[in-house]
Amino acid sequence: MVAAFVFTVYGLILCIASVVVGILSLLTIPGTLCVSFILTILSVTFILIVWAILVAVRFSRMCEEDGIQYAPKGDASYSSGFALIVTAWCLAVVNLLLLIILLFCM
Repeated sequence: MVAAFVFTVYGLILCIASVVVGILSLLTIPGTLCVSFILTILSVTFILIVWAILVAVRFSRMCEEDGIQYAPKGDASYSSGFALIVTAWCLAVVNLLLLIILLFCM
């Protein structure tokens, strides 16, 4: 779970950096669109890693194969935080697709 937290922080930093570079690209500063594209690819990757870790932890067992499950299926469910992470990833993918369209149209 610590790894998921670390990847969340890195993904958030990359998203903020992508927004800042995107604002700079509106000012027609050359090269910022490519930098924003690279930052968006990295943030999409980091957010995907976060929710993959969360799903893996829910279905994994502690202390080898005979151990207890981390979260019993009846007692645990995905919360609104997980839904927000998946929604953020979907929005980042849409942003990435729009950046691809912008890069190839210019």
